[in-house]
Amino acid sequence: MTPSNPPCDVYTLGAVLHELCVGRPPRGAGALTPARGPSPPRLPDALVAVIERTLRHRPDERFASAADLAEALDDVAADLRWRTGPPRVARYLDELFAARPTAPLAARRAGASRAAPGSACSARPARSGGARRAERRGRRAAAPRFTAAGRARDSRAMATDPDLDPDDVPSPIDLRDPDTARAWLADAELRRPFRPAVRARIAEEVKARGATRVLELGGGPGLLAEAVVAATGAAYTLVDFSPPMLAMARQRAPTARGVLRDLRDPGWVEGLGRFDAAVTMQAVHELRHKRRAPRLYAQVHGLLEPGAVFVVCDHTPSDARPLYMTAEEQHAALGAAGFVDVTTVMTVDSLYVITAARPAGAATGRAAGQPSLAPTP
Repeated sequence: MTPSNPPCDVYTLGAVLHELCVGRPPRGAGALTPARGPSPPRLPDALVAVIERTLRHRPDERFASAADLAEALDDVAADLRWRTGPPRVARYLDELFAARPTAPLAARRAGASRAAPGSACSARPARSGGARRAERRGRRAAAPRFTAAGRARDSRAMATDPDLDPDDVPSPIDLRDPDTARAWLADAELRRPFRPAVRARIAEEVKARGATRVLELGGGPGLLAEAVVAATGAAYTLVDFSPPMLAMARQRAPTARGVLRDLRDPGWVEGLGRFDAAVTMQAVHELRHKRRAPRLYAQVHGLLEPGAVFVVCDHTPSDARPLYMTAEEQHAALGAAGFVDVTTVMTVDSLYVITAARPAGAATGRAAGQPSLAPTP
């Protein structure tokens, strides 16, 4: 028996995806027989290409790992403006398996017309053809996420979201869902084991400035708040749009003040007060388009005292989508917002850490939320 390895695991995942999307396993005599892959027109070409790659006969032509496959599926979901997450997947599976026969596998393969005695199907009352057709119409109305109707429904929902513009990059997950928020936290720490070192460096930069009032943008589950408060003892305010994330933050940093705000809302700065340090880690890209960053930085500039430090950490871009910013783009955006001494102080894997300062001795300057650039919707 051939031992399991990443190419075999990827093939297995591809077979599962194939059956979930098409309703049947890949056809072929053997477990590794080349499969033609899904071809129904209801599936988008990008998803078909991903699944077909997982099922290629040559292992070196498949994705190198399950993580690479997951990233490819994330890209497909983002490009097609699909919203994903455990609740949506659960609903899709409920809809899918509601239509599947529950007779034993051997009986189905043998083409049995009746379930074996004692099976779940044997107790099911017979239904008329009209009842079965009505049930199928009800399932079609539910529109599972992978169907054209489901995609259209998601697109209509996003079109009515005032926070999303047509050229924004939609998130493939909804961090306002508690299960999704917890899954994101576990995945982020596993995929990027260097994150604690990055948090320690940000806390060090804040401590070196003697900051006593710290603002965090996109505080998430409170990991950075925990590190900064432990290092500085500062009064801490963290802003996030996700109630589950704020709940986790309260557990990690009970002295911190959590504020439920969306950084895309022009009024998110109202009533927060003034600070002598601001930090953000892997949150600026949640603006969903990098064109929004200059205005955000100008708003932060208006909340900071003269001489205050602003520490920004985010990802380097991995593709051409207007989501992540290069370090150079970050420098330009911070400079346009009025910050000086903009310096990249750390790079590790795909993350960078940049420090900037509000000029010391400067007057309060432009009001919070009034950028030096043209307003960005």
